[in-house]
Amino acid sequence: MPQYDQDKTFNALAIRDTALKTSTPSEHKQFSPKTIAVCNKLDQLVTFQLQGSFEETFTEVFNIGATFDVAANTNGWQNASVYFPYLRLTAQCTTAPTTGTLTVLFLKVE
Repeated sequence: MPQYDQDKTFNALAIRDTALKTSTPSEHKQFSPKTIAVCNKLDQLVTFQLQGSFEETFTEVFNIGATFDVAANTNGWQNASVYFPYLRLTAQCTTAPTTGTLTVLFLKVE
């Protein structure tokens, strides 16, 4: 029977600038594939980059695939079938949001 798990890597983050934000790492040692679920309640579009590492400290970082956008006040998702034991996201807005929060979950299956 498959095992399921999830990590909340951005937890209701209130972004109010255009600085690059980095999520907390998500461990995927025994899990693959993954779905990234995004709840963008910000009033601006957010651009994401998936990153992987073989170290929990992310000393060595690998950008995985192309960036993807999630429009303001929408939910979105992206699949990630590549394997790295640790994954995280970067998030950035080109215009500073004035309201809302950002929540992202890694949905995992063994």
